[in-house]
Amino acid sequence: MPDLEQSIFNQDIGYIQIVALLWDLDVSSLDKKSALEAVCLHIIDPVNLNSMLDSLTAQEKFALQKLVENHGRIPWAKFSRQFGSIRELGPGRRDRIKPHLSPESISESLWYRALICRGVCDSTGTGEEYVYVHVDVLGKLPKKESTAEEIWGRKAKLKEVGYE
Repeated sequence: MPDLEQSIFNQDIGYIQIVALLWDLDVSSLDKKSALEAVCLHIIDPVNLNSMLDSLTAQEKFALQKLVENHGRIPWAKFSRQFGSIRELGPGRRDRIKPHLSPESISESLWYRALICRGVCDSTGTGEEYVYVHVDVLGKLPKKESTAEEIWGRKAKLKEVGYE
């Protein structure tokens, strides 16, 4: 999977500025290349990443956890059914309606924070689109620990499995 910089490299400066805004980073005086580098360094910093993760809603955290459980990627069709789609907006319309201030879905909220990306990252060659967590962010996301409350049932007794 691509890293953060590779994933958002083709986005316009407006998107990069939105991401920076949501991460409390001022890049307004920087050119696109410098802004992209600053945003990427800021996001992958563990302190900044943990601060952002703490600010997410329970549903947003759940969506990221589902991605972590699936090795960082899920087919877009499946993910969008569960967590909503991302509005297809050009830069002008996006800048007018400011969807990052009132996202219509969990997917949209995570996308404007650059925590997820969409793309074809299927090595089987089927061309299926996925939503994924950038490889340099994925390793820094917390992994859910299983607890006894999550385990259903009980261990089988020896006579139940035919050993007695």
